[in-house]
Amino acid sequence: MKSFRLIIITLLLLISGCVYYNTFFLAKKNFNEAEDQRKKSGTEVVRGGAANKYKTAIEKASKVLEFHPDSKYVDDALFMIGKAFYHLGEFSKAETKFRELLASFPESEYAERSSFYLGKTRFQKEDYLGARESFERIASTAEEKGIRAEATYMLGDINYTQEDWQDAILAFDEYLDNYGGGDQAAVVQYKIALSSYYMEDYMTSKDEFLKVNKYDPVDTLRFNSLFKAGECFYNVENPDSGLEIFEELAKNEKYYDYMPQIYLQIARGYEMKEDYESATEIYEKLIEEYPRTPESAAAFYYLGRIQQEIYFDLEIAKEMYDSSAASFPRAELAQESVARSADIGKLDAYKAGKSAEDMESAVESQYLLAELYLTQLDQPDSAEIEYTSLLDSFPESKFAPRALLSLGWISENIHNDTSLANEYYMRVVDNYFNTDHVVTAMEKLGMDPDTTDFDYAGKRYSKAEKILFETGDYEQANEIFQSIIDDFPESRFAPKATWAIAWTLSHYHEIAPPDSSDSGNVIIDSTYILAYQKVAELYADTEYGKSAENILTGSGNKPKREVPGEDKPGEEMPPGAEFDSIAYQDSITKAIEDEIRELTELEERPLSTGEFIYPISAYNDLWEGEITFKIKVDFTGKVTDAVILRPSGIDDIDIAAMEAIMDETFFNPADIDPMDYDNWLVYRFNVILPEALQDQRQRNQ
Repeated sequence: MKSFRLIIITLLLLISGCVYYNTFFLAKKNFNEAEDQRKKSGTEVVRGGAANKYKTAIEKASKVLEFHPDSKYVDDALFMIGKAFYHLGEFSKAETKFRELLASFPESEYAERSSFYLGKTRFQKEDYLGARESFERIASTAEEKGIRAEATYMLGDINYTQEDWQDAILAFDEYLDNYGGGDQAAVVQYKIALSSYYMEDYMTSKDEFLKVNKYDPVDTLRFNSLFKAGECFYNVENPDSGLEIFEELAKNEKYYDYMPQIYLQIARGYEMKEDYESATEIYEKLIEEYPRTPESAAAFYYLGRIQQEIYFDLEIAKEMYDSSAASFPRAELAQESVARSADIGKLDAYKAGKSAEDMESAVESQYLLAELYLTQLDQPDSAEIEYTSLLDSFPESKFAPRALLSLGWISENIHNDTSLANEYYMRVVDNYFNTDHVVTAMEKLGMDPDTTDFDYAGKRYSKAEKILFETGDYEQANEIFQSIIDDFPESRFAPKATWAIAWTLSHYHEIAPPDSSDSGNVIIDSTYILAYQKVAELYADTEYGKSAENILTGSGNKPKREVPGEDKPGEEMPPGAEFDSIAYQDSITKAIEDEIRELTELEERPLSTGEFIYPISAYNDLWEGEITFKIKVDFTGKVTDAVILRPSGIDDIDIAAMEAIMDETFFNPADIDPMDYDNWLVYRFNVILPEALQDQRQRNQ
């Protein structure tokens, strides 16, 4: 009986061991098959069949941990599960398993690899500090050379991912010095070259790209490195060497799929050599062989540009631009082609407008024609002719000082004739001193308008504002504001001064008391209401007119008031009708938000801004934050117009911000798409409390 029991126990142990080993064997089998499939795909995170095998491996290995926690395969199972989770993209779960293995089995044969993969999970989770710590330790202490090499590579990749190009190059160089024969060598060399490329060090970058070839890269990497090297040669003004590379690539049948991109670069090289006939031939060949592709759209665009800028044939250029848009409408250059075609199309309209019977319209058309030649069609000579003709025929026009400033800019920046430019600027000072343009002209001449006795609208406005906020003498301030309206009617300060008069009346003017004899009816002094009506009527298309209209209709910061004897902005509503002020305000807010979303946002900060002086009248509000503007910027980078979309809610702060933007705010023209010149752009202006007010706010808290 005892022998029988012993046999049964032995059989059970054998069966249990077989089941246990079989479970681990199946886990390992699925894991290895998943690894083979992943390596063939060349990806870190897998999908499809390989993912399913990783999941099966996790399931089987987890049973080993659950039912046999004391077996010799526990550390194997933990590493297998952790790595499977990693390649499934479940990095937090992977990190947990690698930590568990390192804590429980610090002497395991999988410890170094677990530390390495722990660093990789942190890298994938963008915990670059933790990842760097792991890889630095492994790179210096790991016994296995392959793991040290991988850790050194990952240290470079952390810097590369964070765009720390110089440190990336140092780490990658260390990898090549110590492990240059590894599988990653070609990739590492390519990333060294790209790091220099992103730093715009094209002279170094071209040589680094050419070095990739010595590490026997795969075909795709070989092509990419040679292609980039060719681009670098172009960027250092060496078209011959760049052309040599691209023409060799064109001969290699392996790169047939890349031929459209190669053709574009070959044509670009011929353009750089000013061989426009050969460039045109290549573009036409590309269009014929690869029709209706993004590259054919680009070829049509570049053909249009050659016709426009080299041969000055705008009719053919427009045909090319239109063909670009039709060839592949979604292509990036196709969209620019549409804009260029539209600009050329404006020529006829502006030329026709020059003969309009209405003189003001004719002058405006001629000015717009000149601006089109200068800023969009790259024909400064034609622009000069139109500006000069405008000045000769219409010297009294409001566009005359603008034309002089543009002629000055052309003389200074295109002809490098500073003396002639200064003559144009001085003509603005001498002949158009009552316009806002005189300030720009004086600054171009190196003169500070604020330190001279020169009288202009901006100086008067600042004087009136100073009197208003320092002394509260609104009557004297309003006299100066009115003089701006009378003497400088075309100035941008005229609507601003008109608004200021209305604002001072609403804030400083004494309101008449109720008339007790009128059965309890309240009669309100209508002075400031009339002033706001004047702003709304005269300057309806400006931010001042719109704000005044909001106040008059009850959607602004003043309630709607009845004005005896005056036509009100809204007639009496029919019986039963009610004005839904909340819905009305919501509709305005939605319209503003829609406009912000539709406009291009200026993310670059300006080169210089006007001084923002925190208004004394707003000291009690202690407000700071963001004011959203829509602005127009001309081709020199100067802000020419601005409208507040999201105000601060405090009139004085909004006015001060507007002044800062309009007075001295300049952007780098290179940061702005030329197609966006003189179009509305979104700009966010940050208001920061003065230091003294920051202390006050802290005390209040």
